[in-house]
Amino acid sequence: ACLGEAEAGDYDKLKSAILYRLGLSDECYRNKFRNKTFVLGTPPRDFAQQLKDLAYKWLKPATRPVTEIMDFLILEQYIKHLPKGLSLDYAVQISEEFLQAEVTHGYQVVQKQSKREKWGKLGKQPSLLDTPLSGREKVSKENSTLAGPWSKAGTERPSGNKVSYNGLHNAPFAQRLDLGWVIIGDVCLDGVHKPTKVNVYKTNLLQNGRTSCLSPCTNNMQIKERLVLSKQHQKTNNPFIYIIIIKFYNLLYIMSERVYSAEEAYAILASESEASASNSDPDFDPANCSETSLDTSSTLADVSSDVSDADPGSPPASRRRTAPAEEWVVPHRQRPDIPPFTANPGINIDVAGFTATLFLQVFMGDDLLGHIVAQSNLYAHQQCAAKPDSYLARQQWTPLDVPEFLKFWALTMLMGIIKKPSIRSYWSSSPICSTPIYPQSMSRRRYENILRFMHFSDNSLCPPREHPQFDRLYKIRPLITHFAARFAEAYTPGRNICVDESLMKYKGRLGFKQYIPSKRSRYGLKVYKLCDSESGYTQAFRVYEGKDSSLDPPGCPEHMGTSGKIVWDLLFPLMNKGYHLYLDNFYTSVPLFKLLYCFDTAACGTVRKNRVGFPAQLVRTRLKRGETSALRQEELLAVKYRDKKDVYLLSTIHTERSVEVSVRGRAERIRKPVCIKDYNRHMGGVDLADQLLQPYQIMRKSRAWYKKVAIYLMQIATHNAFLLRCPFYSFSSRSFRGFCTRMHMLPGR
Repeated sequence: ACLGEAEAGDYDKLKSAILYRLGLSDECYRNKFRNKTFVLGTPPRDFAQQLKDLAYKWLKPATRPVTEIMDFLILEQYIKHLPKGLSLDYAVQISEEFLQAEVTHGYQVVQKQSKREKWGKLGKQPSLLDTPLSGREKVSKENSTLAGPWSKAGTERPSGNKVSYNGLHNAPFAQRLDLGWVIIGDVCLDGVHKPTKVNVYKTNLLQNGRTSCLSPCTNNMQIKERLVLSKQHQKTNNPFIYIIIIKFYNLLYIMSERVYSAEEAYAILASESEASASNSDPDFDPANCSETSLDTSSTLADVSSDVSDADPGSPPASRRRTAPAEEWVVPHRQRPDIPPFTANPGINIDVAGFTATLFLQVFMGDDLLGHIVAQSNLYAHQQCAAKPDSYLARQQWTPLDVPEFLKFWALTMLMGIIKKPSIRSYWSSSPICSTPIYPQSMSRRRYENILRFMHFSDNSLCPPREHPQFDRLYKIRPLITHFAARFAEAYTPGRNICVDESLMKYKGRLGFKQYIPSKRSRYGLKVYKLCDSESGYTQAFRVYEGKDSSLDPPGCPEHMGTSGKIVWDLLFPLMNKGYHLYLDNFYTSVPLFKLLYCFDTAACGTVRKNRVGFPAQLVRTRLKRGETSALRQEELLAVKYRDKKDVYLLSTIHTERSVEVSVRGRAERIRKPVCIKDYNRHMGGVDLADQLLQPYQIMRKSRAWYKKVAIYLMQIATHNAFLLRCPFYSFSSRSFRGFCTRMHMLPGR
């Protein structure tokens, strides 16, 4: 909606215009995607449809799919300009002839250890039209006069770097930029730079209309100057325009050097952390930089990872680079451009008139219960068949059904309210210790058998441990998948959310058991959670599988450490909606906060002072108790506050302003940065959920770890069901204990 005619609401006309400029018609496709089709072996029709779909997603006015834009650029990486003098029809005919010749002579791509693509020649005639940019300069001059698009157009292939060139069509191959990236940047500039608004661009950047955007740069300094010129337009009415300009000029700069692959370029752009240009740049000429030239020290993004030594995903220390000190400046109460909150918080389903049992069935419906019942019956039969002489086999297992399992779960949850030393105690007939609800609902032997054979996956289908597809959480994977989907569908959290870990107590032998001394349980299984800060609703979770487990969430840049990938995995469905995320120092890092800011997600969190990119001058500052020091780098604020010890925070939400707060045990009020006040207020969502469940723990000692995790997940589902019910009842009825009691009003009682 920010491009050109979209301001008037004519989206269809805008789409048609940009599609035409991108050459996305069927006729142009026949000419443009020959090389990509041949390299990947994708049918031309499928490749064309893939590009059209990505282009359509990019042009939707209501969304900003940055990942789709990057995918589109990667697909367009090998599309090049045609030589001058060729008509479109003639170019299509020549391309078809070359495509047939290439198939006949058998060209292929040779992959080297450097991961750069280079064309290996198996035939006699290399195709200049279809050779990738990184390999065109490798083609010998003797082959430049072969029959092909250049010779048929009446022009010769330019050779060498000492020839004068007038345009991108005739630029040397080493300097030619990817057509897809240049055109998309040109489209963005066409919709932004209007003579009435941005005269500085028309005089300095667009000297010949839009032609200069497609003209080659004599060296990298010119590209850097264009980037800096574009950065001067930060006060544009639409911040999305500014982000697009910066990203695509970064792309032009990166691709002009031909150092990074498409995937590496995407990771660089996503990191948003900048570093100065290297003097080893062959195109860097200090003589071309006048004293009045613009500052070009911040052009290429820094691809350093940001995690600390405690983060398993951090790179070697010798490869780390800290952000230059001059990038951090003293703030002046300027408020960052906070993305607007566009989500609709609240319950997403109709729950009017629901009872406690119906609220529970929102998360534990017939589909999940039917799966558990089927797998439990299967496991019981497998065990009886494996041990036909056992007592259980002779007893003949009675098939389990959904109503009986619901009754089993109700009795299990009731054990969290009525505490007894053992399971057998609940069926005691003593008049002092008896609990009539248990023997009246189910026999003790039946309850123990259901608990013993409760299962969630077919063991016979589990891959062996040495198999590459082996899953450590295979036994409970159906529950994890089901609850993750249902938690996200049923409720949309408020603007403030937090990510933290919970520890489920377990002291048995297990490869991915954790020890966290700050937690109450200390030993157990770690679960990462994303919760609503106000209610404690668990929106997303991830069970820790071990240090050596692979973590590759879709769309996450490769340079992000393990902690950053965890945050990305949990937060991904809520991105681009203006959420405020609060993190502790295990997750907080400079590149992560900048990446989240690009996806319209502001963040605040404590940070370790040795994180890569954190300003060293702020760490060296000595403060007295109650004093505050702060530095800013564009949208990112770094704060140091001295209390009993130094506290470090990063935020893309707050200013350095301080407010008065009351402290327990002190009569006078003290001043603290507002970011610390908000952090203390909104960081406790995960702890809030754990505190509510702690008095009602029902897990007992067991060697079957997966059953404890399954019961823990079902307890989280019960807690979420209780939170869905709270808005429909008075405050006096908002008791988790009362909710569990009402849930235990079993059928027939």
